[in-house]
Amino acid sequence: MRGRGNGLDAESFKPLTDLDPEAADVMLVALRDAGVAAYVSTLEPRDPDEEPEQIERLWVDAAATSRARAILRSLTEPSSPRARAKEPTAGPADIPSVEPPRAQSAEPADDDAGAPAERPGDDEVWAQIVASFDNEVSDPVPRWPVAEDLGGERPGPEGPADGSFKVGLPTAAGPRDYSLAPPGPPVINELDEDPDEHFVPPPPPPLPKTDAATKIAWIALVGGPLYLLVSVLLGRAVGPWTSFAAFAAFTGGFVALVARMRRDRDEDDPDDGAVV
Repeated sequence: MRGRGNGLDAESFKPLTDLDPEAADVMLVALRDAGVAAYVSTLEPRDPDEEPEQIERLWVDAAATSRARAILRSLTEPSSPRARAKEPTAGPADIPSVEPPRAQSAEPADDDAGAPAERPGDDEVWAQIVASFDNEVSDPVPRWPVAEDLGGERPGPEGPADGSFKVGLPTAAGPRDYSLAPPGPPVINELDEDPDEHFVPPPPPPLPKTDAATKIAWIALVGGPLYLLVSVLLGRAVGPWTSFAAFAAFTGGFVALVARMRRDRDEDDPDDGAVV
């Protein structure tokens, strides 16, 4: 939303900075005198519950942004007490860096004090670390707990006689100070001899018993066509009565088996759902 202006107009505007109302009025007058179009708009707080801050954003002519910045710098100098501006996006990079005061040495400065000191190489730093490894440190506070200090003296350079690398072991027993048990019989043999682990499948159920009528129906169903097939293969003549008897046996056996099929569904039951 456009607010107060300095009476000049431009095609496009660009935000320059955020100011309090008094400094914004000063900038509008200064920009009008310099021929730069500008106006200010009131900033709305981000949180509706927060108390609104009296801060206005200054918009200037996009083509004269550099001139507007020069005027802003001239007004924000210490000689101008009414200018109190702050950038709209202030971050850590806008905070001026302050160098800590250097300790003054009592000795006179050398001529080469201004020259930067050469950084030691990696080999020199490593040599210093190795050389200072065995030096005793006289710090008031220990660098590690006293309970972790190893008791006794360090072993000599000859090391243990068995050629191992166990040097500087503590006198107290540790979690790995144990002896292995002598080898015994393999455990697999003991597991194989356990009768509880052997699975014996149950015996298969007996075959269902078939009545005499069903057996006769199967014999008639299979025997009639089988007799005709064997007679044809052997080249024997088959009479009309024999053929009729074979066909009648096949038909009668088929009808008997279909009629004797078990019915799991009641005929009077109106439910025709699937039977699982």
